[in-house]
Amino acid sequence: MFRKGIAVIVVVVAAAWFGGTAWLNSRARVEAERIAADLREEGVEARWQQIKVNPLSRTTTLTGLTLTGKDGQRFTAEKLLLSDLDLENDPPTHATAQLINFTAPKDDDRRAALQWLGYTTPPKKDFTLSWHWDEETAGLTVDQMTTEAKEIGSCSLTATFGNVDLEKLADRKTLLMHGLSITLSKATLTCSDDGVTARYLKAAATEKDVTIEQIKSEIIANVEENAADFGDSAEIREAVAALKTFINAPGQLTVTVEPEQPLPLLRIATAARNPTTLLRLLRVKVKA
Repeated sequence: MFRKGIAVIVVVVAAAWFGGTAWLNSRARVEAERIAADLREEGVEARWQQIKVNPLSRTTTLTGLTLTGKDGQRFTAEKLLLSDLDLENDPPTHATAQLINFTAPKDDDRRAALQWLGYTTPPKKDFTLSWHWDEETAGLTVDQMTTEAKEIGSCSLTATFGNVDLEKLADRKTLLMHGLSITLSKATLTCSDDGVTARYLKAAATEKDVTIEQIKSEIIANVEENAADFGDSAEIREAVAALKTFINAPGQLTVTVEPEQPLPLLRIATAARNPTTLLRLLRVKVKA
């Protein structure tokens, strides 16, 4: 009797698993087709080879993704992974998206530069975006926005925004006006070298028929000359020292902005006309 009971449970669980998987995959296809139809109205053709949903992790995977614009430019990705996706709200209040081995429309234009740096084939690139929105505070946190390329390096951004209305942000009719009223509280950009700096120094030295150390000295001199335009301050000196450290020993470079109070993006855009004012307003810090 006990064995029969166990057998029944196994059958029920198996049925629920495969039935749930079929339902989720069906729903995912419907939602993907809806998004594709919206993109088609914007002149973008979306295609993919396969779509699957894992019922335990609720991770949706699209393989062989291709986006083609009106001008014929194409964006491709080996895989698109969607996880932690808010299925109860539209637009979603939280989600994580990963693009595995993607190519962008202008990659062909960069091919010559990559060859100059010594890459025989374009490095594989991955992209990750993760965010969550708090309805009570209207705060949007970008937990991670990272682009990583093998044997080049990676750049990762985290940021905290305020006064965010997701519906207005998702509507192209209200996106611009609402976007300017969004405030920035803090942002950190961290870039890690995975060989591209050494390749650049070597290629530049070969082209100019000088040593790598001479190229480093030339770059540092340019950094100091440009920094002088921003005046003398502890922050500027710290930034120059960090850049020197990175040039001499490429590793990690971190840029942090944290204004005294949340700043509207419109205010930041206006201040950008004067770089010195912008740096002071954002309280920019650079560390290596």
